[in-house]
Amino acid sequence: MRARAPPPPSPAGDRPRPTTEAERDLLVDRANAELGAATEAGTALTCLRKLLVHTRGLSRDERSFSHHEVECLITVVVDEFERRLQVTQATADLLGPSMVAERLHHPST
Repeated sequence: MRARAPPPPSPAGDRPRPTTEAERDLLVDRANAELGAATEAGTALTCLRKLLVHTRGLSRDERSFSHHEVECLITVVVDEFERRLQVTQATADLLGPSMVAERLHHPST
């Protein structure tokens, strides 16, 4: 059975939306960094799935890990991936939809 961690608090807390260009630029940089972290967790999940495919058909002695251990690892990786996405979304929500579309991945210089 999969135990779910409680959802993380919003990284923005009760902060208001940014009002100055400098505040928006900092928030865009933070959203980009958080998106990179979420992408990294997604890549880890993909790698884990590929590793599991390669161990199908091996006996427990050959693969050196139990079904329970694999379930635990998948739970941790999926939860971390979801947490990172939630953090990214919370930061992007502070920017507003038009700001995200305009600036995410294209920070000002």
